[in-house]
Amino acid sequence: MAPRLTFKRKGDSEPEETFIDRYVEYGWSVTDAPRQYHVAGGAIILSAIMAPQVVLPAQHTKIRPNLWAMILAGTTVTRKSTSMDLAVSTLAEVIPRDDFMMGTDGSQEGILTELQQRDGKTSVFHRDEITGFIEATVKKDYMAGLLQSLTSLYDGRPEKRPLRSGTINVEKPRLIIWCGGIKTQMQEAVSVEHIRSGFLPRFIVVSGTTSSDQMRPIGPPVDGDPNEDLKAQIVDELYGIVDFWQPKPIIQKMSLGTTTTNRTVIQGERSMKATPEAWKRMAQLTFDAVKMGENSSDPNIYTPMYTRLADSIIKIAILLTGARKSLTMELGDLSQAIRMGDLFLDSATQFAKGVEQAPDINPWEKKADKILVYIKQQHKKNKPVTRSEVMRLFHVRSKDVADVETTLVQRGQIKISIRKGIMPNGNRSSRERVEYCLVEGNERPIDDTLSVPIGRFRKETPFS
Repeated sequence: MAPRLTFKRKGDSEPEETFIDRYVEYGWSVTDAPRQYHVAGGAIILSAIMAPQVVLPAQHTKIRPNLWAMILAGTTVTRKSTSMDLAVSTLAEVIPRDDFMMGTDGSQEGILTELQQRDGKTSVFHRDEITGFIEATVKKDYMAGLLQSLTSLYDGRPEKRPLRSGTINVEKPRLIIWCGGIKTQMQEAVSVEHIRSGFLPRFIVVSGTTSSDQMRPIGPPVDGDPNEDLKAQIVDELYGIVDFWQPKPIIQKMSLGTTTTNRTVIQGERSMKATPEAWKRMAQLTFDAVKMGENSSDPNIYTPMYTRLADSIIKIAILLTGARKSLTMELGDLSQAIRMGDLFLDSATQFAKGVEQAPDINPWEKKADKILVYIKQQHKKNKPVTRSEVMRLFHVRSKDVADVETTLVQRGQIKISIRKGIMPNGNRSSRERVEYCLVEGNERPIDDTLSVPIGRFRKETPFS
């Protein structure tokens, strides 16, 4: 068995309780979601508070602690939405929603327009299901270029977009993305190019499941619920963090000739510094991420995933420092961030493996593979499989069904036939239905069928 991947090194500080650890305990008391979901949720809360207020100046750049996090759940019970909503509602206890939440209009113009209106302010883009959004950026012409724009916005770079109605100009983007999806669906929707472009690696990927023995049965409310005490403690601590980072009026002296006057201005973003030990450990972290990627089965996939995760760990260290109400990052802050980052390292590796297994398969081929498995299962039961059935079960739209059918037919895996429908009274209906027959040399016999030319599928599909 291969050794478990880790960013930890000898000499790192022992585990210490941080704000994120306390938030995880609160989240675990509220919902049976995997604890790593709450680690990401706690980091997102701190990021929304501090991203516009602090930077860590580094050589040739400034590191700003805005985070992107994506919970990729399985098809079993995971409480993905519950844990995501808990982070948002907890943040809303100390900051009005309008001050951090942006709309969910997924069009390129809509996102950039709102970011322009919120220039310099925290902008949390919260989508419970992000898979459809990413698929749309690939399939729809008006969404072309959106992922590239988002990638640029993540790094805090200005974005300018000319339109017929004017020009959208975002000078100080402070974008945070908090989203989720089903892991298998996301692996179907994305390709290696989404990793190589740098879009996906910018996300902290979080996955996990809740086993049956961890699930908590629903029950009536309990008087004197200790969860309320935990919530009060978290909210009280957040109020203190918000107060520390809230821009405050400061007095500046102005000299005009021989006259000196004072003026009141609002405090701008603050610069954080790091101890020499912390800087040394950051360099080691980046080196380890690069070597880990180079030694993987596909450096083109894993290197960007690991190096960007190392960047996110440094951002988490900034947030942990800020949660201590300090402007000096110490080695202990980075050690605790690395401890949490190891949870995300496992998830990033698992997700990258799923993309690596079929890097060149387009979405329709991936969808066709799943449909073929279903057709084989029904074939063993001697049950027919209809087009409408497949469209309903696998969420295939009428304009897309031809692509799936063409893939399976040209592979020589199925035949497509039309047969007359049967009415409840036993008479034949004039309405035709399309059935899929498995090609294995012993297909299920179907009477009164007619082979259908592939080119006719799209225009004859009666489904909207």
